[in-house]
Amino acid sequence: MNKKKNLHSSVSKGRKRQERWLILFSMALLLVYIGIFNYFPIAYSFIGSFFEWKPIKGIFRFEGFDNYAWMLGEPLFWKSMSNTLVFALAACFFTWRWGLYLQP
Repeated sequence: MNKKKNLHSSVSKGRKRQERWLILFSMALLLVYIGIFNYFPIAYSFIGSFFEWKPIKGIFRFEGFDNYAWMLGEPLFWKSMSNTLVFALAACFFTWRWGLYLQP
């Protein structure tokens, strides 16, 4: 009887090891997917914001913070920011009011 118990426990350990590797492999694939499709575009865009890039003309030169200085000086940027702020505050306010209205 002791031999059967040891055989069963070794099979169980092997199965647990396979399950653990399957879980780790699945998590690794998920992290690679998130990295490629979420973090890489964000990092690439942030780094690219410091350059002037015109692929048709073949221009790719470092601008530094000049792009940000130009953007902060544009009136259209500030209009866009104020519109976004108004929209976000209105959406939060009406969502909050609707939630209070539905509460028993």
